[in-house]
Amino acid sequence: MNDIDRSPARTSAGIAIIAGGFAIAVVSSPATTVVGGVGVLFLLLGVVRGWRRAVTIGAFVLFLGVVYAGLQNAAAEELLLATAGTVIAWDVGEQSINVGQQLGRSARTARAELVHAASSTIIGVVTIGLGFVVYTLATGGQPVTALVILLAAVIALVAAVRD
Repeated sequence: MNDIDRSPARTSAGIAIIAGGFAIAVVSSPATTVVGGVGVLFLLLGVVRGWRRAVTIGAFVLFLGVVYAGLQNAAAEELLLATAGTVIAWDVGEQSINVGQQLGRSARTARAELVHAASSTIIGVVTIGLGFVVYTLATGGQPVTALVILLAAVIALVAAVRD
């Protein structure tokens, strides 16, 4: 009898970690880098071991780093890019676990994983664009805190739609 390795798919796992690293790299706050680093460690643990809860915790901690950067007056562009990286890391990390559980690690799924990651990235880019337009068209110099609240609303919406 053949046992199928149900570990997370490697391609999506790697993309999730890269997206989490991107989320850290675009924000120029050292404290955010530390918080985001903890988030990426949880994310890494989740995509290596197949633990959904660790992936979710990692993405949440990454997002807390983004919120902290917003409260420290990071640039709107940095916050939008970091949020998109966080959501992509979470989505693709979850996909890594799904593919591994459903098809097994040895299945040839790289193409499907790349299409999923590309789709998530396109949605992230469109969301960044819309968020930046809303931010720049807002009446008279809104503080970055308003953008942080907008980002939190986007995450809440994504979580609600996902469930």
